[in-house]
Amino acid sequence: MGVAATPLAISDVALLIGLSFNTQDDLPPMNVAVLDIGKTNVKCVVFDVGGHAVFERQTRNDVLPAPPYAHFDVERIWNFFGQALHEACQAFAIDVIVPTTHGASGVMLDGHGLALPIMDYEDPAIDQISDRYNALRDPFSKTFSPSLKAGLNLGRQFAYAAWCFPDAYAKATHILTYPQYWGWRLTGVCASDICSLGTHTDLWFPLEKRTSDLAEKLGVGQRLAPLRNPWDVLGTIKPELAKAFDIPADIKVLCGIHDSNASLLPYLGAVKSPFTLLSTGTWVITMAVGHALDTMNGGADMLANIDAYGRPIACANFMGGREYGAIAGDCKVPPSIEGIDALIKANIFAMPCFAPGSGPYGKRQSEIKGAVNPDQRANLATLYAAMMSVNRLDDLNVTQGDILIDGNYAQNETLCNVIAALKPSQKVFAAKDHSGTARGASLLATWGQPQKPPEMKLMTPAALPGLATYYQNWKAHL
Repeated sequence: MGVAATPLAISDVALLIGLSFNTQDDLPPMNVAVLDIGKTNVKCVVFDVGGHAVFERQTRNDVLPAPPYAHFDVERIWNFFGQALHEACQAFAIDVIVPTTHGASGVMLDGHGLALPIMDYEDPAIDQISDRYNALRDPFSKTFSPSLKAGLNLGRQFAYAAWCFPDAYAKATHILTYPQYWGWRLTGVCASDICSLGTHTDLWFPLEKRTSDLAEKLGVGQRLAPLRNPWDVLGTIKPELAKAFDIPADIKVLCGIHDSNASLLPYLGAVKSPFTLLSTGTWVITMAVGHALDTMNGGADMLANIDAYGRPIACANFMGGREYGAIAGDCKVPPSIEGIDALIKANIFAMPCFAPGSGPYGKRQSEIKGAVNPDQRANLATLYAAMMSVNRLDDLNVTQGDILIDGNYAQNETLCNVIAALKPSQKVFAAKDHSGTARGASLLATWGQPQKPPEMKLMTPAALPGLATYYQNWKAHL
């Protein structure tokens, strides 16, 4: 089973944050394979010694139905990774593997493997224990973790397991955060990472740097695998696995990291604080680096994420990728400033929430005010996504520093230009590299060595004279 889990203490986190970067034996530049598990898609991306993405394979992230509850098809992911790693190793000398995954997932292991399947955090069945669970939650002022639907609070998933499947839960000897599950399967070593543990889990007190009282009540703290730095080497590929996948057995596997924090890594040492990163995919995570936590409102899906150094960061979320898709539908006409201008002049509004239960307006019924032509759906989705993004910036009182857009939204130049027009007093940049999460995770292989600043494009504010008034009218309807 690897390293035995031990109770988490303040000293553990002090070591975690205080360790120097010399934890990888001063590794030289190398080829890095990133196992990137998002809520929607799963990827294997290889970066060469120059930091270029030279290989990519992608598949969907499937959810299997009950019994015992909706859960991720980890065996399908595992088989995909095995094949992708085999193909990658035929073309490149892979030196390091780095796992990165979406948040709101954890793993319970017993002596044979999974004690229970890894829950889909959107399974509504988890909500059946919410009243009992909410009575045990620690205050937001200590966890900076808002109460979210279904299993978006990882603590609620563990409570659901403990109360609905008590025998299996009791047999779990190790609890891991999700990126490290894949590290365990590759090396046999158990670990957890601070970023995943501190992502709206209800299980961590960021200011006290320890597991929450709830975590202790649920028996999580006692079984939590040791915290490791995201850049730490867990070990090398298990020999039998290397043989089965037909890949070298000397490939090093790093601890890994939560995906939004992976997206943040390229900017942490390269951009002057304060700045704000919009990490965009299925979720849009607004990460206000260097901004105060005192504007946080747990009832509006605001929280403190924990960065790779263990520091709390003011954040605000909404399910922007999914909402964009819900509004745009199968529209094939790309967005344009002219098309958005027409929507503004016609006072056509998309009102949240198009991903029920998520974000600050999760309880609000979505609606489109006015008649929208099907060819205008991508324009409407773009305008909505820009306004929701700026609304989240406003919620965090982000008025200073650059705004950086990474991930899917960075590929939509019109959207980025509209954000720039809504934030005229700040500079808005979009990442030129679309590898996003995977690229950030790949940097862990040479963490502590000089890193090139990410390539960013300065966005020109869209020429939309009626936009500011339109945005205020949109907010007035919320």
